[in-house]
Amino acid sequence: MVIKFDLNTIPDNVTISEATLSVYPFYKYYEGENGPKSLFRLTKDWSESSVNWSTPWTTKGGDFSTSALATSSNSSYNVWEDYDVTSAVTDMVENSGNNYGFIFKFDSMTPKKGVSIWSSESSQEDKRPKLTITYESPTSIKPYGFTIAHAERYNVKITNIQGREIASFETRDIKQLNKMMTSLSSGVHIIHITTPNQKFSKQIRIVK
Repeated sequence: MVIKFDLNTIPDNVTISEATLSVYPFYKYYEGENGPKSLFRLTKDWSESSVNWSTPWTTKGGDFSTSALATSSNSSYNVWEDYDVTSAVTDMVENSGNNYGFIFKFDSMTPKKGVSIWSSESSQEDKRPKLTITYESPTSIKPYGFTIAHAERYNVKITNIQGREIASFETRDIKQLNKMMTSLSSGVHIIHITTPNQKFSKQIRIVK
């Protein structure tokens, strides 16, 4: 089973103290002994509408890190299973391009094993997979050397060295500013930030 959560709503500059992935199995089958299953990070992106045993993987069954995040030998069902994914989610939030989700794999399929888990489309809404993240937000953010109260809405204007405006927007989301800065071409730019109580200007040199 593969699973992925949208983490774009997690603010920048937070400190994640705990992240728990919870799934609800409603059926398990073991031919012989109970075999453990492990949770891994996927290393390739996938689409819910087309993913299967062979697609889009380089290796059939899924492309994933060989280091298991957690392992469970629980043979019961109709009960929540929790997996600690704090380190993985921290990396996914800090590096959004690394969020390909997770995959459950049995350590061995001999003898035969199977498990059915309520999915995100399940009619049992209270049993759908969930990711619980506990984090602390900083009281301030420091984009490019400025210190701004975390809750403040601020205006951003970016100009070139000749004063020609390149971009202008209002936001509370530092990700928007970071995305804009990474899209700029090489050269010297000036970033102007205006908050309800402060006004800053800073010269930035970008080399690509």
